[in-house]
Amino acid sequence: MRKMTHFVNMPTQVSGARRLVAALAEMEIQVVFGVPGDTGIAFYDQLAAATDVIRHVLTRDERHAAYMPDGYARSTGRLAACEASSGAGAVYLASGLAEAYASSVMGPTVLLPTSSSTRTGMMRAHRVTRLTWGAQNRVQKGTM
Repeated sequence: MRKMTHFVNMPTQVSGARRLVAALAEMEIQVVFGVPGDTGIAFYDQLAAATDVIRHVLTRDERHAAYMPDGYARSTGRLAACEASSGAGAVYLASGLAEAYASSVMGPTVLLPTSSSTRTGMMRAHRVTRLTWGAQNRVQKGTM
């Protein structure tokens, strides 16, 4: 097992994202499948710092990410994870989990629905989204 040297001496106050990535490394998960979203920014920041141990595979959408850990586990015998943003992204993970469970040879799978840490953070993210959509509408109408 490869050690994550930057997680060995954790400070007393550590973010949930950092603890999550450290836990994935302790479980010897080497691959996380998913699509970065606004609610998982902290997780992806910590995952980027751990590229020597955990590799991220970008998928087309959350539904595809949900099927990949099962296939990876079946073909390699190793535990894998998939990540999706909270809300609809997490719901999309259900189909892959149901398929893996329904087949008789379900590989070990870890599902990670990420969420923002505070309501304020979510409100800020949605405000940025509204501003982006507003700018897009003005471009489409030719008023910008």
